[in-house]
Amino acid sequence: MKEKKVKNEMKYFAAFISNKKADLKYNNLQIGKKCNISIGEISKIIDLQRQNIKARVYYCIYTGLGLTIEEITKHVFQEVRLKLNENETKSQTTLGKILHHIDSKVSLKEVISERTGISITRLNALYHGTGSPNADELLLIEMAVGEQPGALFEKLYGEEFRKKVVKD
Repeated sequence: MKEKKVKNEMKYFAAFISNKKADLKYNNLQIGKKCNISIGEISKIIDLQRQNIKARVYYCIYTGLGLTIEEITKHVFQEVRLKLNENETKSQTTLGKILHHIDSKVSLKEVISERTGISITRLNALYHGTGSPNADELLLIEMAVGEQPGALFEKLYGEEFRKKVVKD
């Protein structure tokens, strides 16, 4: 059986959760409840059965554990280049500038793609609900559009997270 290659950030994420569990003396059930994530999902992360870190799970972990996005990101993405591309945006003709204002969605996607390295196809999947963002993608998008770290995570997942906390 061929073994799947696990990304280092997944290993760091799994180790981070395991260390926090040990520090807090929690089991998977307790950490899952605190972070609004199923026990099965916690186990799959720790056992390295996931290929990517979904942004929602990332948000729930750092919020549930009372951490900032910066605290968890420096551990999880320590080997990943979470920097925007240095390429200058292509200069636009007068027509290009006019079209930019008319069709800002397309232009914004192109700018985000150019600055983050995320393909237009992937951005379209994220825009139209056929894909769910990974944590590194959302971090890069925040940087590209000038949002504070964690702002898009909060807008996307904050209300859902707080509703679940209130129920428990």
